[in-house]
Amino acid sequence: MVDKNALAGAPRIAASEESRVYLGDGDRVYVRGNLQGATDFQVFRPGGPLRDPQTRAVLAYEASYLGTVKLVKAAVPGVDVHTFIITSAKSEIGVGDRLVPTPPPSLRNYVPHAPQRQVDARVMSIYSGVTHAGQSQVVTVNRGSLDGLDVGSVLRLYHFGKTVADPERKGFMGFGRAKLKLPDEQYGNLFVFRVFDRVSYGLIMQVAAPVEVGDVAKSPE
Repeated sequence: MVDKNALAGAPRIAASEESRVYLGDGDRVYVRGNLQGATDFQVFRPGGPLRDPQTRAVLAYEASYLGTVKLVKAAVPGVDVHTFIITSAKSEIGVGDRLVPTPPPSLRNYVPHAPQRQVDARVMSIYSGVTHAGQSQVVTVNRGSLDGLDVGSVLRLYHFGKTVADPERKGFMGFGRAKLKLPDEQYGNLFVFRVFDRVSYGLIMQVAAPVEVGDVAKSPE
């Protein structure tokens, strides 16, 4: 998760060994940009905006994590790029991908618990861009730390209750037919493991049906 312009000025992969298009573990890449003294980096590919399913407002921008690289030789006078080696590749890495310094490891308390206050969220996106998700996959929701979520929060997943026509109240001449709002149907749980101000990532757990964008994720009753 990144701000709109967070990756714009980040160091970028400018060329590859033997002009290869996509690279993996052990390959060399050539990076242009200010390293700010760092030697170990994570590699990201800028993605699209994350929109709130309820308001359509852009809450954040998502970048795909591709792997890690390590500095082999810094640029010297007369040379425009730094030499790096790919130390791990989750996905194929290529020219144009951006580097972010690897953050220091941190210890987190992952004990499951209810949110600090009542949360009524919606599933905003499914990681990897698929349309449906199942158990152990990752989704984003349109609520974050400002809404009472923290690492370890558990939310219940519901299919949003549909509105259907009332078969016994047809209105006048078939017009103005009465509607019935059906209840939200619970079908699983979501474990929150990464939290930003207005957006969170959650791991799908114990689901009895596929998860879809727009589904409800709210505090246990």
